[in-house]
Amino acid sequence: MIRNASFAVTVDLPDEAAYRAYDLDAEHNRVRAELFAPIRERVDRIRFRI
Repeated sequence: MIRNASFAVTVDLPDEAAYRAYDLDAEHNRVRAELFAPIRERVDRIRFRI
């Protein structure tokens, strides 16, 4: 069964390099792994380049 997401995070970054830095940041990935991974069912990512 496909269900809707329970919450969303919106991030507005100035360019692709800033997004890559955000996505690869060690502390950011630690938080993802330690806090969110144990409680998430799935992650859906949608990126728009404007």
